[in-house]
Amino acid sequence: MRNNNFLQEIRDFVYRYYYPQVFSHIQDISNEAIEEISSSIVGVIKKNGAVLSFGNGGSDAIASQTTYALQKEIDYKYKFHAITNPSPWISADIDNHVFFSNSIRRYSNNGDLAILISASGNSKNIINAIKLCKKMDIKTVSISSEGKIVKDPSVKADITIPIENDDQQIIEDITLAAVFIIVKTVKEILEKGKCDIQKVKDSYLIRYQKDVETITPSDLQSIILDTISAYSKRKTVRIDAPDNGLIAISAGHIMHNFKWDGLSNIDIRPANKVQSGIPNFHLTGVGNDGGDEFNHAIEVFDNGEKGDVEIILYMDKDTTRTKSLIRAANMKKMKVHTLTVSHKDELISANSLMSTGHIMGRILNTYLLLKDGKIVAKQFLDQLKQDLALLRQKNETRKRYEALFLS
Repeated sequence: MRNNNFLQEIRDFVYRYYYPQVFSHIQDISNEAIEEISSSIVGVIKKNGAVLSFGNGGSDAIASQTTYALQKEIDYKYKFHAITNPSPWISADIDNHVFFSNSIRRYSNNGDLAILISASGNSKNIINAIKLCKKMDIKTVSISSEGKIVKDPSVKADITIPIENDDQQIIEDITLAAVFIIVKTVKEILEKGKCDIQKVKDSYLIRYQKDVETITPSDLQSIILDTISAYSKRKTVRIDAPDNGLIAISAGHIMHNFKWDGLSNIDIRPANKVQSGIPNFHLTGVGNDGGDEFNHAIEVFDNGEKGDVEIILYMDKDTTRTKSLIRAANMKKMKVHTLTVSHKDELISANSLMSTGHIMGRILNTYLLLKDGKIVAKQFLDQLKQDLALLRQKNETRKRYEALFLS
């Protein structure tokens, strides 16, 4: 591989294609929509109503981050809930397309507010949820591309933030930025009675830009090449966020990118042992035993092997959690990569690291396609620009798996 040429193409993709679109769309988010959504949230929680968040796949992660950010930044006493995808034992018995609407019937009441996250704006279970919300007098907010929940009057959300882009990863980065700007606006309204939304947006964008520029294309390339090497040797790739919280959700989102987006259009599927985080029962159990600051290190020390890849997302290298995790990975002779950010705002850091994960998924996919003989070097940059979600053709994917596992 001519790594220097590819590195320049990665640099062009990151700085000339990807981030310029994200930055411009964040600036274009309607201040009026942010104000209307934020004021609606304030009104609902002051009346002891609930704010619910919904999403699928990557949007599921964003819905969870929405709820967590509201709880942490505003106050845990208010009713914030993430209605995310069902557990396997539940989904085996119900149609996933009605899971969200069933949850609304169970957990929501008239006067609540539902935030619906959908990159496409056409997800069937999101549409069904909006239909039920209209019947139950539950206000709906959508952040999505210009799909049905923006354009179709019968299922259009009450307040919309439409994103005029057709690249799912870029849409998700903009969506999370919009969510966190809304959270900051809600907080300021509750504390001061008013908010300069443009100032909040500008401040957020400046710090987000600074964050993403601290992770270089050579950092990304190094991680991806080690990941591909791990795939070929049946080794495990771990993505851990010892700070927990929003960044841990981003770590899980990156795992999703590596496991699915990274393998789009790959005929010969490599062994893909990508893991993220640790089980909740392990977190709380170790916490009860006094080892809560060492739970990630324990997990890596118990399960890591020489040659595995450990990708660590963190905000502060001097915490016991981060230092012990790095130490454990080094003791096991894993290939350690650290991704950090330039400041201590958890909301912006989580967004920056999720954006980095989206880009890494695309770089991973492009290198694997190159090894699979699908592209030639001169097409490397063009392939990087392909929206990986659109490359996932449901019927074609099923055919490949049928050929692999059933023939």
